[in-house]
Amino acid sequence: LSNIDLSKTDSVIEKETFYNCKYLKTANLLNVKEIGDYAFADCQTLNYINIPIVETIGEGAFGRYSTYGGAPTISTIQLPETLVSIGNGAFLGCEGLLEITLPKSLSEIGNYMFAYCKKLETVVLPKEINSIGDYSFAGCELLTDINLENVYEIKKYAFASCTSLENIDLSNVDKIGEAAFASAPIKGEIVGNNITEIGAYAFQNAKFTTFDALNVTSLGEGAFSNCVNLVKFVFSNNIKFVDQFVFNGCTNLNSFYYMNDDNKAVTGRINDYALLDHGILYVTLPTNKYELKAIPGNLRVSTIQVLDNTARIDTYAG
Repeated sequence: LSNIDLSKTDSVIEKETFYNCKYLKTANLLNVKEIGDYAFADCQTLNYINIPIVETIGEGAFGRYSTYGGAPTISTIQLPETLVSIGNGAFLGCEGLLEITLPKSLSEIGNYMFAYCKKLETVVLPKEINSIGDYSFAGCELLTDINLENVYEIKKYAFASCTSLENIDLSNVDKIGEAAFASAPIKGEIVGNNITEIGAYAFQNAKFTTFDALNVTSLGEGAFSNCVNLVKFVFSNNIKFVDQFVFNGCTNLNSFYYMNDDNKAVTGRINDYALLDHGILYVTLPTNKYELKAIPGNLRVSTIQVLDNTARIDTYAG
């Protein structure tokens, strides 16, 4: 079987209908409204798909399924405005896919949807999409352009190992999950003043120089580890939790700051939880004693005088 033409009948393609059809090259699905789970999974030679009125695409429908399988080799696919649902991993491992534009009929991107699409360079999101799922673009090594200005939540590993992704807009993001941008070389000056939570290793190995997130309440373990170009970090007055080695390996980080009432970056007590002393971060333990949490990697002093009432120095604090 090398070609499928469903232009007159069959509005539904059931689960695994064409799974692992190794010689299938084209699928002209003019009358199809529903494509079931794994319907075309592991169809390694499939390079043309036409789905002008499709409404739902199931889990793994055009993805890599088995350990030794391979996803279709499509380089482009037109997703119609009739489409309202795409299942998890629908295009996982489509290594030939170059670009994708998602219709405004969608409101979120599911887990693993475009993971390991290694040649994917450009993604255009409609303003209706507010959430990016787990691993949704993980391993998209050539991805350079995606518009995130309307996104509120970026879940875990969403852009992990996107090794060409340098520019992002986090202006409306509220939550960033674990390792969401790990090993993505994000550059420039990042402004994300709506962000409240940053997960563990979220920006590990990023290349930005400054990061402003003036409403962050929680920083996960290693959130900015090995961000070697980070020069300064400004804390939110709302900070409530800082995990261990958040800034480990930030070798150019000069000092920590927070914004005072005059909108100036200063050091001193941030709130009841955190304080800065000579650019060094301390947090308050449940015993009301201090923990020395982090010393900026490029703090140029010969002697550090640890604050009185300090009971603990955190792992990798300096």
